[in-house]
Amino acid sequence: MKKRIFYELFALMGLSLFLGRIFPAIPCIKELVNYQFNLFTVSSVFAGFSFTTLGILLGMSSEKVMEKLQNTTVITNKSQKIVMSLWFFSLSCFISLAFIIGILQFLPLLLQRSIYYLGILTLVLGIFYFVLSVYAMYDLIKKVYGVNLQEAKRKKDVFEKELEKAEEREKEK
Repeated sequence: MKKRIFYELFALMGLSLFLGRIFPAIPCIKELVNYQFNLFTVSSVFAGFSFTTLGILLGMSSEKVMEKLQNTTVITNKSQKIVMSLWFFSLSCFISLAFIIGILQFLPLLLQRSIYYLGILTLVLGIFYFVLSVYAMYDLIKKVYGVNLQEAKRKKDVFEKELEKAEEREKEK
């Protein structure tokens, strides 16, 4: 997972450098601070949602049905997506804070623009991983607590046959 984060972050930095060259304008300082406050808020809210999802996953692991999955990679695979979203949301928050505090104003303009786009890209990638983690949680809940439709249909058919037999016996009496 560490390599994956490194590779994705490296790709994002390359893309942000590219975007920094193509789109030279970033908002003026006053607008930039307000914009970064908004980005920080969105990133921190999504990070909170990710922590909640992780808490739900860990809470589910104490249930008897989930104990069967304890020695498998199912839970760790599901939690990796959540951790990836947390990682990218946190990075987006730190970048936004750096702009809000003003410590990036001493960097060259191209680097400032690239970091600006990196903050947006990390937020977008964090949202992507968050959506994947929510879907993975839904899939897990469906597998653990869902009804096997074929088995339910078979039981329904058996029940209906037994009911018909009982009705026929009543008519014979």
